[in-house]
Amino acid sequence: MPGTFVFLKEEFQIDGVWGGIDLDASLRQLRAGIGAGGSTVSEAAFAALGATTVELSPVIVEQCEAVRTMVRTDTGVWTATLDIASREVTFLNEDTGQFEALAVRPEAGEQPAGSFSLELMGIPALETPRGNVTIDSVLVLLICSSTRRAASCSAR
Repeated sequence: MPGTFVFLKEEFQIDGVWGGIDLDASLRQLRAGIGAGGSTVSEAAFAALGATTVELSPVIVEQCEAVRTMVRTDTGVWTATLDIASREVTFLNEDTGQFEALAVRPEAGEQPAGSFSLELMGIPALETPRGNVTIDSVLVLLICSSTRRAASCSAR
């Protein structure tokens, strides 16, 4: 059964300085008008969790060194930081100090960052004849469940 997974904060590192937005626990939907950056923030959060299909906005790639997302799970508060240049995600449990550094697309069968994020959610990564359960497929469900228009989901 899936566990607790709540987005708490989204930050961007520009010229060595972190800044961003708090996403308090009462947040249910990130709604913004066209061009206001809502999808950019969502995609950056997904990239920080190890999603492989997210294409970061050129503005983020050109201006940011890293993207950091803080989430609360059943195992504590975790900070996931994507180093944009190396495509490596570091996970830090703020409560226990547990630390993991994982590549988004690892070589030689190592665990990818996205699989670790699924573990934090309490969802097993699976490969089945009908399809795969990956961080990308789960995040698509999360974003689609928060939209009211089915067209938004089918376009992703």
